[in-house]
Amino acid sequence: MSAIVNCPHCRGSIENNPSLAGQPVSCPHCSGQFTMPQIARPAVVSPAQPAPGPFDFSKPSPTRSASTSRYRKPRKKTPVLWIIGGCFGGMILLCGVIGALVDNGNSDRPANPVGESKPAVPTMSDAEIEAAAERRMEEIGLGSKVTYKNFQQIRTGMGEAEVYDILGYAPEVVSENEFGTGEFRTKTRLLRWKEDFKVIDVTMQNGKVVQKTQFGLN
Repeated sequence: MSAIVNCPHCRGSIENNPSLAGQPVSCPHCSGQFTMPQIARPAVVSPAQPAPGPFDFSKPSPTRSASTSRYRKPRKKTPVLWIIGGCFGGMILLCGVIGALVDNGNSDRPANPVGESKPAVPTMSDAEIEAAAERRMEEIGLGSKVTYKNFQQIRTGMGEAEVYDILGYAPEVVSENEFGTGEFRTKTRLLRWKEDFKVIDVTMQNGKVVQKTQFGLN
């Protein structure tokens, strides 16, 4: 069915031609000029969907299989406290048995046999104990690395990585200079390892050892 529009000049009724929408036209009644308006098409209303009926619980859900539609029986919880208590009690019992065997073995020996002299326990001074502890720490890699022994291992021409392996990482950079450009570029760094009053200085030039000095090492 064609739509009817009214002339804005004389309010006369005019049949709307969709092909002339948006174009200037003349009113057949008063010859007035106006632009034919566009008539919006009526919206298409989709038929209403039927309301869902009552859910049938006897049938499995379409989103899951029939094998998983049934509820699983709850699993029996393991008595964790009973297991922990049993382990703890077993350990106590085992320790008691071992202690009884040790006591029986010691009871067979006299507490202070006549004529038996106790072995002499060697005594060490505090300095000897400290020196022994430092040697042991050095053996397992936990002691001081600023030592005369490590200082002697530094050789001219060594790379920085080799020096770090001997004296450790993160030294203090005392000075750093660069001279020249291109292939004639020279980079000099003075690295210092310090611990208390012991100092090791190593001069590196282009990543190689050129000089070393020490202070306070024995």
